[in-house]
Amino acid sequence: RCPDLVVVTARPTAARAQSERHGRRAQLSRHLDRHDASGRLVSSDDDLNGDGVMETSSLFEDGRMARRRSDSNADGQADTWTFYRGDGILRTEIDGDGDGFRDEVAIYAKGQIEREEVDGNGDGRPDAISLYVNGQISEKREDIDFDGKPDVVSRYKNGKLASREADSSEVFELWNKDGAN
Repeated sequence: RCPDLVVVTARPTAARAQSERHGRRAQLSRHLDRHDASGRLVSSDDDLNGDGVMETSSLFEDGRMARRRSDSNADGQADTWTFYRGDGILRTEIDGDGDGFRDEVAIYAKGQIEREEVDGNGDGRPDAISLYVNGQISEKREDIDFDGKPDVVSRYKNGKLASREADSSEVFELWNKDGAN
């Protein structure tokens, strides 16, 4: 049995090309592919900014991408996880504040976003849920007082706001308190 085959390539980034045009030298990005003994791709890692740390790591199953972990702010910690099924995205999870918990989750069907959940206060429950039809927002439910129940429901037609319903007494008190008017 053959050991895993690792292929490492270095390629100039757009930032490097621009730096070299101005007489400065920039680092190369790195790309590593790992193949199994039969030659099938099993993982791929990328150092996109040339700092020596891999910002993306992708895992493949049966030759197709299954998962990708990304560090979008170059702090050394993964903050975006994308899951694939077949040739399309199934789900994306984002830790926007760096606390290790997913703040945003987007669910896809047939390559288009179907549902998005956002936990803005970090309690583990979504505070806003957006529903999509054919890739366009159709409804958004917002829990602005964080009690687990929607306080504002906005409906959209062709991606544009068509109506908004609110628990007016509580919602307007919160809006006025926060100065949102």
